Amino acid sequence: MQFRQIAILAKIETTYGTDAAPTASNGILLADVNIEPMNADKISRNLVGKGLGAQAAMLANLQVKITGAVEIAGSGIAGNIPAYGVLLRACGFSETVDTGVSVKYQPVSAGYEAISIYFYMDENLHKISGARGNLTINLKAGEIGKYQFEFTGLFSDIVVGAFPKSDFSGFSAPLIVNSENTPSFLVDGYSGALEEISINMGNQVVFSDRINRRSVKINDRKASGNCKFEAENVGVKDFFDIAKRGTQIALEVTHGKIAGNIIKLTAPKVEIDAPKYEDSNGEIMYDIALSFIPDTGDDEIIITVK
Repeated sequence: MQFRQIAILAKIETTYGTDAAPTASNGILLADVNIEPMNADKISRNLVGKGLGAQAAMLANLQVKITGAVEIAGSGIAGNIPAYGVLLRACGFSETVDTGVSVKYQPVSAGYEAISIYFYMDENLHKISGARGNLTINLKAGEIGKYQFEFTGLFSDIVVGAFPKSDFSGFSAPLIVNSENTPSFLVDGYSGALEEISINMGNQVVFSDRINRRSVKINDRKASGNCKFEAENVGVKDFFDIAKRGTQIALEVTHGKIAGNIIKLTAPKVEIDAPKYEDSNGEIMYDIALSFIPDTGDDEIIITVK
């Protein structure tokens, strides 16, 4: 079997934990993929009477963990759902379609959805149900922006499956993050020269295996992040004063300029930590930690694909 022969299919479940049976039309185009096929606790029996030596043990809390990245891009047509939308929904986002205009994703605090994932390691098929996860968004100048996903799902026995010919037609080619392709970065109305930004949704993903119920739940969320941009003197914009006062400010980033391949990240209330200085090829940069605060509720990070 060949290590490059990896395929991932994902589909939203109608009933939690019930296999949604994704097909090749549900293919997910991932990079930097890793799977822990049998993540478990090893429970020692701690027997006595047999002298020295290793103890017999059993595996408990069997679960599957998958990580991977999706390139940040649109669906190709404004208002069409991006093929990676199912992954965002399984990370605690709702999906709202404005036909012909945009698709908006924002956090929820109830009614979490889950996905079934078919993970093919060549012809070893891992059928993972009830999967939920966490999302980190990364945009860095000179690189491809990526959504980084980490999913936890319910384990089932591995079976043999024919390697699928996945349909990736719903994935658009990404754009390099730069001044041409990433036209806007605003923090408290200030248009900074952004080098990179990361946003971690901070989902608390919890697996449990109790009598009558085996599940993966999202029990909390605390979004945080970090950004680096060129420093100006405090007469232009005083981020030290903003941090000192604990002022909550708005932040937004737009990547892409042509309809069908535009991603906009919006955060209405952001608290910043004390800025740090960083040297970038002789230029002074601000390195600032971010905390994302809900405004009216479930809106601390909004992803708009348009």
